[in-house]
Order: sequence, then C-alpha cells, then structure tokens
Amino acid sequence: MDVGRSIVHWKQNYDRADDVNPAEYMDLDEYMNLCDASGVEPMLGINMSSGRNYEHQEDGLRKRLNYCKAKGFEVNYLYLDNENHHKHWSAEEYAAQINYYVPAIKEQMPHAKLIANWTDKFRTNIGSFTTLVNQAGDNFDYIDVHWY
Repeated sequence: MDVGRSIVHWKQNYDRADDVNPAEYMDLDEYMNLCDASGVEPMLGINMSSGRNYEHQEDGLRKRLNYCKAKGFEVNYLYLDNENHHKHWSAEEYAAQINYYVPAIKEQMPHAKLIANWTDKFRTNIGSFTTLVNQAGDNFDYIDVHWY
C-alpha cells in the first residue's frame, strides 16, 4: 500500500460519501520533496490517536515508518500526535501511548528527536505536565505547548 497517497479508514462502516479527492491534499512524498527543495528539515507526525481509537496501533506506526525507510526519507523530528487533551485523553493515557510507540520509533529511527504535544496553558496545567514528564519523559525530547 502506498501510504504516501492513500487514505486509510479504520473506523468500521466509515461513510466515504463526503470524502475529498486525495489529490486535493499534499501527500507524504510531496511534503518531503517540498522540504528538500526548500532546504528545510521535515517534521513527521505520528497519528497515535487513530491507531488507539480504532485498534490499529501497529498499522499506523509501522506502515508510516517503513514507508519512510523504503523511500529513503530522512526524518529527524517526529511529533507524537497533536493536542490529545481535545480528544479527552488523560495525561496518563497520553504517557502510555508515548511509552508504547517510542520503542518501535527508536528501533527504526534511533536518532529521531521526539516531540510531545499535550495541552495548552502550561501554567494552569502544571499537574498534568508533571504527570506526563514523570510517566513518559524518558521517551521524548521536547514538549510543544500551543499558546492560544
């Protein structure tokens, strides 16, 4: 399967009636070519939430990493999903997902720098950030905080 262009739906009975043509969106190959042509370092997102929510963690992780490896894409920065607090995850759940995914990521991309993205408003969420760092801090290098 060419994950660079394909759209995978893991939700049973997914209705494709409103799907937009995949050609309307930039795929992974186009993104990597644009980064190369622009001289910028790519950053790849690991969609942990779809894998978790639809019980396809291995598919989501391995296919994307294997695809990058097969294509010779050099990716040194990976972010570990995005704003999972909007998806009603607890800090403990996000930490568990990080701890699940990172060994496989490091196996394929040992030098990758991993970026956690937990929630916004750091000052009012210190407790959940502390939980995240205590439970999974050994498995990421940076925390990205969105300042709305």
